[in-house]
Amino acid sequence: GPSGSNFARSQKDALAIYCLALRWRITGDTNFAEKAIQGCDAWSSVMTNSVGGDSNFALGVGICGYEFAVAGEALRGYTNWSQTSLSNYCNFLKIFAAGNEGFLAYHNGTCDSHYWANWDSCNLASVMACAVFLDDTNMFNRTVTYIKQGRGNGNMTSFAWLVHTNGLAQQQESARDQAHSMDGIAWMGVA
Repeated sequence: GPSGSNFARSQKDALAIYCLALRWRITGDTNFAEKAIQGCDAWSSVMTNSVGGDSNFALGVGICGYEFAVAGEALRGYTNWSQTSLSNYCNFLKIFAAGNEGFLAYHNGTCDSHYWANWDSCNLASVMACAVFLDDTNMFNRTVTYIKQGRGNGNMTSFAWLVHTNGLAQQQESARDQAHSMDGIAWMGVA
């Protein structure tokens, strides 16, 4: 959103938590896990009710929600992650998942095809990653259903709007914007 937005900071922090968790996984040095959990605790203690802002909140909740969820999943199994801290982080990720699912259901009050596929894709990635971390099978299955049959441009039919006879597909943003074109490539293998 506009002034006061913490989108960039949350992206950097989520990436830092993820990198610290990976360093713990690779080296076994628990100092990295402890520092990652400090980051998890810092965010889960201040962001406790919802996400919002201008319409760009949907990109932020999609991108940052995904990053925070995979960072948490990378910490999975660290035995010194207290149940209270873990529970708070679960609640934190539920805020992102609710924002993701809200965007996918209503597309900020616009028609379902208003937003390019990358908007749906980042929200789908986020809600799916949150579902994995939260061990929420229903949430995960709703995401898969959306990918297969959703009303927005993140469903496979709209996303890969041209499938060539050799099986290669051209996705919605090919040639318009290659960076965004790559955002949703992973969805092709989900169905």
